[in-house]
Amino acid sequence: MSPDRELVLVGAGGFAREVADLVVALNDAGPHRIRLLGAVADPLPEDGLMEARGVPVLGGLAELKAMPASVEYVVAIGNGDVRRRIVAELGDRTAATLVHPNAYVGGQVEIGPGAIICSHASVTSDITIGAHAHVNLNCTIGHDARIEEYATLSPLVGISGYVVIGAGATLGTGAVVIPHVTVGAGATIGAGASVVRDIPPHCTAVGVPAKVISAPTP
Repeated sequence: MSPDRELVLVGAGGFAREVADLVVALNDAGPHRIRLLGAVADPLPEDGLMEARGVPVLGGLAELKAMPASVEYVVAIGNGDVRRRIVAELGDRTAATLVHPNAYVGGQVEIGPGAIICSHASVTSDITIGAHAHVNLNCTIGHDARIEEYATLSPLVGISGYVVIGAGATLGTGAVVIPHVTVGAGATIGAGASVVRDIPPHCTAVGVPAKVISAPTP
């Protein structure tokens, strides 16, 4: 982001608090600063945890819509389907891309708008990360992988080389995917699963090796 850009977080839950800390880390690392105006959420949280770290909850999504077009946003919500709906509602407003200063990003890596890469993630070489995808704490992504838009990688996910993670897919904590495997769009992979073969779109797979336990009704 350019110096003194203004940013609003969409979401005020646990992951949004982590993203607020990510913004602090970016500002500490410099040289450019991000002015975090606050967060918006529907419904409004009652726990006060966002305010406790100095980030006001400004109201619902309507508050962001009323702000000047120069104010950027990032959707700090773990559910990819919810992110997609919110992005559609916000239209042409600019989405920020946030990469924690402790993350490793190698050469020839393309990161889309609205994507978030958290602390100690490792994104090696010749990788594409789509718009509004989330790469959580301590994830590893091998060479020539493609993480499509709205995909969610939970903490400690391991993606090998030449893997494709389809749009809106969700991988649970500690899941691993071996090389040349495709996880279809909208699929869900359970925590700790080992994916050794392609997973069709919109299926749920769990276990070691991962097996499909539910699939869309024909």
